[in-house]
Amino acid sequence: MKTKLVSLLLMVLVIAPMSMEASGQQNTQQPQIVYVATPTSMENQVLQTVPQNQTLLEKYYSKSGTSFLSLISVGYSTFFLLPNNPAGYPSTEFAGKRHLVNVELFEWRAKLVGMQLFNFEIGLNSTCTTKNNVNLTTFMCGGPGAEYGKGLVPTSNYKDMWIAYKPALKFYIPCSSWMAIELYGGVEVEITKVWDKIMPKYYEDKNIPAQNYFLGAYGGIGLMFSALPALPVEIKAEYRHNIQGNPDIIPQGIYVSAQLHLGAPIRKNAKK
Repeated sequence: MKTKLVSLLLMVLVIAPMSMEASGQQNTQQPQIVYVATPTSMENQVLQTVPQNQTLLEKYYSKSGTSFLSLISVGYSTFFLLPNNPAGYPSTEFAGKRHLVNVELFEWRAKLVGMQLFNFEIGLNSTCTTKNNVNLTTFMCGGPGAEYGKGLVPTSNYKDMWIAYKPALKFYIPCSSWMAIELYGGVEVEITKVWDKIMPKYYEDKNIPAQNYFLGAYGGIGLMFSALPALPVEIKAEYRHNIQGNPDIIPQGIYVSAQLHLGAPIRKNAKK
């Protein structure tokens, strides 16, 4: 019995220190920490916004808008080349001597197709006389205050104003993110009679509305600059052809014009 007690005591004395040592080793071991690098929210935003291998069309949509709505625009047009002018004058004789103003609302572009539905052109049915009191036509005078030749005296004022409705269909070919070639065409019809009904006291001479009437067709090419997407600018050259009515107001020929728009580009993901 004593022998068994001694053996048991020896086992306790040997095993206890070993277990304590093993327990101490486990407690002294440091846990391994694994760091996983994940992009921050700002890095994610940058990765999402940086375009990767955009096509020219996608760059144009990204800068100039997938669509565009022009709230209001104003423009200026003038003669440039008039080949069929009276008395055989050179075709550039009347360049810059007729002044036409365009006012437009709500022109729109959807991708590469556009429409101007509410565009109106305004001008004067100008006449003038020479020092010898020789009356010249609208065509030869060129416009209000024009000084073709010497001694011309304009005889027209705002009471000779004509107004024409001028819609058009447009197509765009992007050249860069902020510029596109513009091809367009449409018709122009003089609506002074409508204005006369709205403002019956405007024309002192009631023959003017009938004298102003004309109908014409036109087509042209231009450049649309959208470096400032909300303020795009058009530079255009267009051919106009009189179909019926007074040929002196908008004679056949080539005109140059510029148009400034104020609007809102609409941007969408071009890849969708």
